[in-house]
Amino acid sequence: MDRSARVRRHVPCLPADGSSARRPGARSDARAGEELFGVIALRRPDVATATLALVFAVYVFADAFLDFVLAERDRESRWMLGLAGALSIILGIMLLANTAAGASAAIWTIGIYAIIYGVAIFALGMRVLAEAQHVRELRGPGPAVPST
Repeated sequence: MDRSARVRRHVPCLPADGSSARRPGARSDARAGEELFGVIALRRPDVATATLALVFAVYVFADAFLDFVLAERDRESRWMLGLAGALSIILGIMLLANTAAGASAAIWTIGIYAIIYGVAIFALGMRVLAEAQHVRELRGPGPAVPST
């Protein structure tokens, strides 16, 4: 069995016969799950926050596992990957022990990122504005536009 057939066997929205057509309704199945989570998030934000924290904890444990696998294969950076895996496990345990604190930390991280991003975009805007002013000064006054 070639690689493409193996992938198609495990991905339900792709047909097994190798054609490029998707299974009807596969996209709407995924959308229904997203909509259900959205409704739950609106009705019960505490449940949605805890769910997101738990999903993130599972991701952290998976990341730790992969760090340990890579540490076993990469002899040069073994200690760094092992340390990253150990720290990921500690973070995962902390997230599972206190999901509210994990969600709060995620909110703070997103907020700090948004502030830093906003300042960077503002600085970029000021730089572009100064560059445009410099170009206008180099170009000199434009031709006079006749009034009608």
